[in-house]
Amino acid sequence: MKKLSKYVVFSVLTGVVLGLIKFFSIIPFGRMAADDFSYADMAKRLGFFGAEKNWYINWTGRFTSTFLQMLFSLMSGVNSKTLIYSLVTLGVFIISLLIIFRKISVQKNILYIVTFSLISLVSLYVLTPNKSESWYWLSGSVTYLWPIIFLVFVIGIVLIRNYKIFSYVLASLFLFLAVGGNETVATLIVVVTMGFLTYSFCAKKMKPMAALLFLVSWGSFAVVYFAPGNRVRLVGGGSNPMSLGGAILYSLQTGPSILYSIFAGNYLFILTLFGCLAYLFSTFKSAETSLETSISKTFIAMSLPVFLSVIYVLPAFKTLGRIPPDRSDITLAFILLVSLEIAAFYLGQVFALLRAERFPIFRLIISGAAFLFIFSSFRIESSLGTDFYIARSYSLAYDNMISLLRIDSLKHIKGTITVPKLPENGLIPSVQIKGYPDNWTNRTVAEYYGLSDIVSK
Repeated sequence: MKKLSKYVVFSVLTGVVLGLIKFFSIIPFGRMAADDFSYADMAKRLGFFGAEKNWYINWTGRFTSTFLQMLFSLMSGVNSKTLIYSLVTLGVFIISLLIIFRKISVQKNILYIVTFSLISLVSLYVLTPNKSESWYWLSGSVTYLWPIIFLVFVIGIVLIRNYKIFSYVLASLFLFLAVGGNETVATLIVVVTMGFLTYSFCAKKMKPMAALLFLVSWGSFAVVYFAPGNRVRLVGGGSNPMSLGGAILYSLQTGPSILYSIFAGNYLFILTLFGCLAYLFSTFKSAETSLETSISKTFIAMSLPVFLSVIYVLPAFKTLGRIPPDRSDITLAFILLVSLEIAAFYLGQVFALLRAERFPIFRLIISGAAFLFIFSSFRIESSLGTDFYIARSYSLAYDNMISLLRIDSLKHIKGTITVPKLPENGLIPSVQIKGYPDNWTNRTVAEYYGLSDIVSK
């Protein structure tokens, strides 16, 4: 490995280690929040099939999310700790990323494969605006992170050159589950698979995989869209559906604006990461391609997030009349990250074709990018101590509250149970128990533990 390559790899690995420290520092303190109790209680009372049917008929068509929310909420147990869920999610996500980078790394260099996989995970974490609800909240991360994981598996399978029957089956299954996660991802996948199919047709290289993914995405989208429960949601929860024309106009303005806010908040991390990845990709033995083709593909990859950001916000404006909740912005962060890595890949080919490394100015720029990336990575740790302390304090108070509720449940105590107010929760989603019993959160927690009413003072 060349000296510059070692320097850049060290820089990227430093970012990986710092990012994982920040991520793991909160995981042990993860606890269930309001929606988690509701999904677990429904599964206990009606069974998985009955509860899935109930959610589909009475609230939402997100069949993948509701099933996983019930499964992982029950796995968290009566102690309501989500550590196992977070570790399972992290492990599955890493496996999906390893599959992708193993496919595009011709050398099969294990160091590069692991480095690219882990920096992708850390980068998505860094770029996510609402880390509390997108990564640490069980229901929130199931709804918005797991569809991304399923989609990454699909991408990994599509990158295989020689498809077998098993490849088609797995790709269809993972895509079906990804679309069933939430409406935003569903709409994006339908648009992308339509583009994939159109490109195959125009290039006169019609691929069965493109046609299959298009049909599966539409089929799964129909299951989500025509759910009876969606009609219930449309008349509640502050929904005010827009006309299609109005939704498009608002989306043209809002989508790129949210995308820009993600970039503006992380521009140093993004630009330096882009430079480091482009250089590392330039060391790959890629297929022969022309300089013009590589430049054009780099430009397309960099431009694509702007168009997809409009599609990203469109379903929310059309059905709810407002922007999607910021926990769903992890989807837009994922789009930005994928486009950045694709653009870096083709820019790396440009570097390789120009033999850019022979120029001192190029080596100086890449070295500077690597140094600044280490600097930007250390900024991730700026709030590590505070976040850790707040999460730990909250989890201790939370565990004491749950211990009291479990004791009262075993004693079959009737009437209103009073618990102390929980402290600031930081990155851990709070159960937000109110001082009056007639509150949705109070009721869901009380029902989960078989109590009448709960209030906090």
